[in-house]
Order: sequence, then structure tokens, then C-alpha cells
Amino acid sequence: MRVAAHPAFRHCARALCAARLVPTIGPMKTYDIELLRVKSMHQGHGLVYMRLDATVQPQPKQRDDDGTQEPSTVLKLTEENARVLLLLLKQQLSEFDKKKPKSRF
Repeated sequence: MRVAAHPAFRHCARALCAARLVPTIGPMKTYDIELLRVKSMHQGHGLVYMRLDATVQPQPKQRDDDGTQEPSTVLKLTEENARVLLLLLKQQLSEFDKKKPKSRF
């Protein structure tokens, strides 16, 4: 028996959707996000948090060259902002690495 076909699994999935803990499956909303400026970045509890200025607009429905439409959100940023983001991410990852236990071998 497949796990997804198990009645208890279907019941839990319906309960989570009803409680809005798991989003219901529907059409994916896509956006064009333009990163204007990274204000700050910090990490905690295994996550990296960013404060930033960005413009967010719904993405118009466009078709690929083969006529299919694959929904995806697009993040746009200048080379300067990409370099700042890369440096800040490297800094945050080094902070994660400092907190990892060192190997004894």
C-alpha cells in the first residue's frame, strides 16, 4: 500500500489544509521581484534573514518558445547588488560554520 493512499494520511492532509497549515494546491502565483537594496542581513535558528528594498509585481502570463508555460518567480538584481548579496551570504555562512562542532578526527 502506498503511503499517500493510506486513509489516515488523506485525513491528516485534509485537516492540515483546513487549518491552513499547508497551502491548498491551486495555481501558483508568480511575481517579478527587483532587488533594489540590501539593508541588513542576520541569521538565527538555522535561517538567514534579509531586510531589503524591492519592487514586487505580478508576472504577466507568458509562454515559452515551445508554447508551454512554466510558472516561476523571477528575481532581478544589478551586478552591484548581486555582489553585495554574495558577500553578505558568505559572511552569514561563515557564521553558521563557526557554530558547527569541530570534528575530533
